[in-house]
Amino acid sequence: MNKLLKLQLSRIALLSGISFIAINASLNAIASWVEISKSPDNTPIYIDPERIVRKGDIVEFWRRNLFTTPQPDGAFGVDNYHSINCKKGLFRWRRSIRFDPNGRIVSENDIGKEDKLLEMQIQPGSIIEDFYKSVCPPVEEQVKN
Repeated sequence: MNKLLKLQLSRIALLSGISFIAINASLNAIASWVEISKSPDNTPIYIDPERIVRKGDIVEFWRRNLFTTPQPDGAFGVDNYHSINCKKGLFRWRRSIRFDPNGRIVSENDIGKEDKLLEMQIQPGSIIEDFYKSVCPPVEEQVKN
């Protein structure tokens, strides 16, 4: 085998190894996340059960979407921080972090923590309703409290 061919094969092997590591790291990064819903294109949407915070009727949590194709900004996925008022059936988008296949932040956006204009009613059949059902106690239990 000539030196050029060996060099090309070495580069292919190296790039394949790097791709495998990036994909494997991404899969390991979601290992603790639990699937709660699916996007319209049938891609799983996850919650991090280890970072659910409960404060009375308010539940805060991280949600993760992985994209089926890389986005124009290089993002591979997005983590969104939400809060849900279980008693009132309201949710609020608190923070959004887009990341590349290596987990590096591509962009982030902090959204008003206490701005009442940002509260939205949870719609039946929505992805947020799936999270509401997952993190909030059943309505009967909420009435007792």
